Amino acid sequence: MRSAESALSSCSDAEKASVLAALVSDNADLREQAEGVARQILATVDVMVISDLITETILNLDTEDLANRAGRRRHGYVEPTDAAWQLLEEAIKPWIDDLRRRGRLGFHQAATDLAMAMTQALEAVEERADRIDDCLVRQWAPDFPSETVSWVQRELEAAVGPSPAGSA
Repeated sequence: MRSAESALSSCSDAEKASVLAALVSDNADLREQAEGVARQILATVDVMVISDLITETILNLDTEDLANRAGRRRHGYVEPTDAAWQLLEEAIKPWIDDLRRRGRLGFHQAATDLAMAMTQALEAVEERADRIDDCLVRQWAPDFPSETVSWVQRELEAAVGPSPAGSA
């Protein structure tokens, strides 16, 4: 007799979320356990992994992505520089939102670590952009890394308060 495949292991992420929601809504002990696990996850940021992920996300944007946004549009003309900045800001925005969320929840060290990961990623983008032929940053938004580091620092300060002696 063949063993049956686990239904839970074959669930999609959305289905697993539904299972978890059903379990925690019916059981206070499980809800408390789930809250503890969620807090552990949100309190931890792997700076190197996130930095590498952000760097690759930004450097993978190229002129083909730009072509889909710039030029003549139904409601006018979109300058390539404006389109490049929009693409780059959209790439970093989920991480900014995550920083805000962690700060709002009181995970100030995690928010600080996330800001550090973004800053490291933006520095890496600035260093590597000149070596990539079809690089959106190099060709259309060379100030993006430095200006975005300032944005990240403002967001961090808004999320967790000013850092002592300018460290972060």
